[in-house]
This record gives sequence, structure tokens and C-alpha cells, in this order.
Amino acid sequence: MQIRGVTTRSLAPFNMIQQHQQRCSDECFRIRLSRDSAMGSSRQDSSCSIDRKPEDPLSPKGDEKLVENEDDTEESEMRGFLGGNKVDGLMLRHVRRLMTPRASSSVRCSQISLEKMLLPLGFLAFATGFVVYGGISRNRHVFNTLAHFIKGGMFFWYGLLTLGRWMGAFTEFGWAWNIRPEYPLVARWKTRIPSAEFVECFIFWLYGATNVFLEHLNTWGKAWSPQDLEHLSITMLFFGGGLLGMLIESPWARELANTAVVLQKSKDEELAAEEPGQVWVKPDTYEISMNPMPGLVIMILGAMMSSHHQISIVSTMMHALWGRLFFVFACARAATYVLLYLKPPTSHFPARPPTELISAFCLTSGGLLFMLSSRDTVTAIESNGLDAMPIFIVTMGLTGVILAWEIVCFTIKGWALRKVRIAAGEPLA
Repeated sequence: MQIRGVTTRSLAPFNMIQQHQQRCSDECFRIRLSRDSAMGSSRQDSSCSIDRKPEDPLSPKGDEKLVENEDDTEESEMRGFLGGNKVDGLMLRHVRRLMTPRASSSVRCSQISLEKMLLPLGFLAFATGFVVYGGISRNRHVFNTLAHFIKGGMFFWYGLLTLGRWMGAFTEFGWAWNIRPEYPLVARWKTRIPSAEFVECFIFWLYGATNVFLEHLNTWGKAWSPQDLEHLSITMLFFGGGLLGMLIESPWARELANTAVVLQKSKDEELAAEEPGQVWVKPDTYEISMNPMPGLVIMILGAMMSSHHQISIVSTMMHALWGRLFFVFACARAATYVLLYLKPPTSHFPARPPTELISAFCLTSGGLLFMLSSRDTVTAIESNGLDAMPIFIVTMGLTGVILAWEIVCFTIKGWALRKVRIAAGEPLA
């Protein structure tokens, strides 16, 4: 009998499988009704396993064994990540030893560190690609280009971090002009992080301490020129200004400076108790850091570079432009401290003083102009019939786009965090 190409002989294996499943279901139902649990379990193991394949009388037993061996081989190959080879076995033996909480935390810290380094590495790749594609910085000119690119890159990232602080980054450290959260709102190690001004002064001090030996590297073996002495003086300015700023930010230095007031209070405890309580209370301005040294150092740097002698008019104009931008940054930072002094922050939320937007813009654009004012770059600008003003205008437009994109990235991050919290069923506030 044949119906649409399906024969009785071809349907025989499926009929036998159906009959076997029916017998197993009837047997399992009867065993469940049995009161003897031990016997029921043994019979269930022996007769209620539907994984067993019924014997097909239509196929030889040798072919059936061959099919089973092929299935077992495929299953064994799928067990391992690499197909069950020697490398896979070696990984299975040793990777399990690394599955510990300490190893997991180390891997997580490594992942976070690499993620933080992606942007600086991308910036480094872009800057070096610009140099290679332009064919500049050959022979001894590489030192001049390195100096401008490293210093200008530092100010460029300084501006990006300033805008990030304004947006609310590093609020757990108190860097967003806010009140620092205390433990247990944040981790204990975050409460020990120094202020943002201390970090800025430390970077200035470190730059001055390391770069003081490199200012004469381009003319090594030759006599010191007045220009070399000027660069050395700038390095000493960063070294001394950074050291002074760190001492101002030191908590123990502030406490020791209040020794005279503490001794005056301890002379007569009764008289001190009769006076109003606010007399011996520390001012609210003690809760925040108002250190003018970073802004002052950059202001002096901008004033010097605005009138620094260069080899051409284009180079002099470019140095004067980014020097003035740094001067405006220092004025904006000083206005920020005035605002914070008049009304100190009282919340964990970022204060977002509007003057810091000007600071971020001036630092970012000034850093880019600093990078483009190297000797070979100025020569390339002059050889193409350009002057300083087109470069200045293009840099301003690029700065606006970069800072706008940074704000977009921060908003996307906030949106993503909210979606994750909502999906996890956790409250937002």
C-alpha cells in the first residue's frame, strides 16, 4: 500500500517508537500507584527510560551500532570549547583553578583599566598618524614636535576632564564642585582620594620635575641659549607652583595653620563656652577646595607665550592665540572660586558653575592650537599659503563639536544606566 509516496515499510520505525512510548507511559503510571518506593524506582529506571531506542528489525544491528558511535563522537566533540583536542583539555584542567573571586576581581579590574585607556590610545594613534601622514618631524625636529604634542595633548585632555567634572563625573570623589559623599554611600577607598586641585598640582609638579632635564635635549652639547633658559624657567614654574599647590591642599598643613586659634580657644574654656557657638565653628568654605595655583600657573604660561619670540609671524600669532586662551581659562577658574566662596555647595549633586564651561572650551582649544604650533607644522601651514587665523577658526569649530559629542556620550551613559536599573527592578531614587 502506498499513499503519496509513503509506504508501510517506511512508517514501521515510527509506529514502533510510538508503541514503545505508549508502553513506557502506561508502565510509569502503574509504578506511581505502587506503594513500594524502592521497587518503583528500580522498575522506573529499568523500563521507563524513553532515551532507549527501540530495535528496528528493518535495519541491521551493525548499522545501528555505527550510527550510535557517530552520535557519541559528535557529542564528545561538542563537549569541549575547541572540539575536545589537547588544547581544550589543557584549558579545562587549568582554567578551573582561576575561577576564584580574587581572579574574577583581577580580571574585572584589568577590563576596566583597558577600557579607560582606549580613548588616550586612540588619541595617540590619531596624533602619530597625523605626523606620519604629513611627513613632518624628521631628524632633530622630532624633539620640538614631541614637546608641543605632549604638552598640548595634556591641556586638551585637561579641558575634556573639566567638562566631564561639570557634567557630574567623579562626584563620588567630590570633584564636581559638590560635597564629597561619605562611607557607606561610597566605597571607603573613594573617601581617601585627594581633591581635584591636589591632582592638578601633582601633575604640574611631576611635569616640572621630569621635564627640567629635557629642555636642552634638542641642542644637546651646545651652549645654552636665552630660549633654552626661558623654557627651563617655565619648567621650574610648574615644579614650584605644583609643589605650592599640593602644600595648600594638604589637610595636615591646614590643621597646623589653625594652631593659633586652637590655642586661643583652649586658654579659657569657660569664656569660650559663653561666646556664640558659631565663633568656634569652621567656615563652610573649609568643605571645598579653592586653590588658585593651577589657574595662576597656566595664566603665567599664557602671558609668557603670548609675547614669546618665534622664528616667523605665523608661529608668533599661533603662540599668542593659545596663550590668550589659557589666560581666559585662568580668569574663568578664578570666577568659579569667587562663586563657590560666595555660596559654597551643600549637595552631593554637581554644582555646575557656568564659568567652568568657558574653562573647558579654552583648555581644549588652546591644547589643540598648542599642538599645531610646532615648528614643522607652522612650516607646513606657511608652505600652503595659510596664516594663523584659518587654523584658529577651524580649531574653534572642532572644539565645539568635540565638547558637544562628550555631552552626548554622558547623556547616553545616563540613559543606559537608567534602563539597566529599571530592567533589574531597582528604584532610580
